[in-house]
Amino acid sequence: MQTRITAAQAADLLSVFAQAVSTWAILEIAEEIARRGEDGFPDEPVRSLDAIHLASALFLRQSFPDLVIVSTDTRVQANAALLGFETAVSRSDED
Repeated sequence: MQTRITAAQAADLLSVFAQAVSTWAILEIAEEIARRGEDGFPDEPVRSLDAIHLASALFLRQSFPDLVIVSTDTRVQANAALLGFETAVSRSDED
């Protein structure tokens, strides 16, 4: 059964998304991050975009030591945990 959201619900969701986006920062994929992404990870294989995300997290941890990884991808979660990150799992993943 497919459920569609109403126009009002869509507007509410877009507002929440706009608020979230306003707090985001863009991290350039610098050479250091690209090189780290090529080095490999504890739980291979890792897809290229996941490698960039994990390498970026490692870079950001230098400034934000309490950085938590939020992902629905089990391989990203596993690699993050093996790299010493705390990971957040949504309720639907725990069921």
